[in-house]
Amino acid sequence: MLIYEYLPHELARLGVVAKAAGLDRHQVAVQVRLAQERGGSARMLPAVRHHLSELLIAELRRIRWERIAHLVGEERMLVYSPPRPPCRPV
Repeated sequence: MLIYEYLPHELARLGVVAKAAGLDRHQVAVQVRLAQERGGSARMLPAVRHHLSELLIAELRRIRWERIAHLVGEERMLVYSPPRPPCRPV
């Protein structure tokens, strides 16, 4: 049986992209601000291993939200539409 564990950057990307789909630029801006606040809060936690992974995921989510916000602005999207992955032959 194949078991796959997601890496922190995969968790951040998948979660943020799924949540961002269909949001307009103002809603994305709110999420960027919240992600920045969560990253700041995670930095304030004591430096133990568990909290470091929380910090890493918070920072990865912040970066992903900022990238989406930039893309929405640059492409002048009315709502964010994540790119579809290329189809793979089965």
